[in-house]
Amino acid sequence: GIPNDKRQQIHLSIGLFLGSIATLDAPIEDRLSNSNRECDDKEKKGALGGLATDHINNASELVVDHSQRSRFAGWNLIVATESSRNSNFQSAFHYYKSGIAFLGSE
Repeated sequence: GIPNDKRQQIHLSIGLFLGSIATLDAPIEDRLSNSNRECDDKEKKGALGGLATDHINNASELVVDHSQRSRFAGWNLIVATESSRNSNFQSAFHYYKSGIAFLGSE
């Protein structure tokens, strides 16, 4: 199989790529607005955001830079909030916990 460190690097690369498509770095107000315009596009980006965040979470050991850890905690917050809005509370809880883990004991 693929060595764990190489696997985590692949997860990180995929997560960053998908996160750029899902616009996870856009202001949270823009991502979570209630506008019905472009609903299908937002749903696709939401699904990609979850997938991107899952990949990033699988590579969390590689992320040591404080600003990157804060960035990915924000990604988890976005996906958790979207999961909560869809009444997927178990998923939301998972992303909230993962986001908190990125912040560590600051």
